[in-house]
Amino acid sequence: MAEDVDMNRELIEVLLRAAGHKLESVSNGVEVVAAVQSSHYDLVLMDIQMPSLDGITATRIIRELDHPMSKVPIIAMTANVLPQQVREFLEAGMNDHIGKPVKRDDLIRKLRRWLPADNCSASSGESHPLRAVFQQQALHELRGTIGSERAEQWIQRFTEQLGNTFARDQISAVDPRQIARDAHALTPRQLSWAS
Repeated sequence: MAEDVDMNRELIEVLLRAAGHKLESVSNGVEVVAAVQSSHYDLVLMDIQMPSLDGITATRIIRELDHPMSKVPIIAMTANVLPQQVREFLEAGMNDHIGKPVKRDDLIRKLRRWLPADNCSASSGESHPLRAVFQQQALHELRGTIGSERAEQWIQRFTEQLGNTFARDQISAVDPRQIARDAHALTPRQLSWAS
């Protein structure tokens, strides 16, 4: 998985490991290109907006490699899911996409579609329907998955990061596009994975 936001990376790691998958993660496109050249992976989850090298460019580089991993299935993970954006992902060589906030059931469904059958056996038997509507139910599910103490630590980290990013004296002087980028990076995407 290539994902630059620590909290998002941590949550997806917990969800996938709880479903029985092995996972390695990196924080930018340069690292994911290096990783696929040094190890074998069954699938790559690729964030789109990352520092150093974005997910689209990283995918194009991987597809051009003279290496067996050039054919690895790549799934975009992004809040950008307009038809023209999805078309750009596919044209870059990605196989599929999953919208953010990432929902657990959607994530598992994508893995079943693209992973070899034997690698999905751990999660294929799960029929844990997630129908939470209220934030309290989502929080309950989060605590059930990663434990109450870890969930509280994650929420505290998110709250601090949110405060550090947006509690600015000169917030009105900040470029609105920068605020949007900061918000995109900080949205507690996986907090709503159960909704």
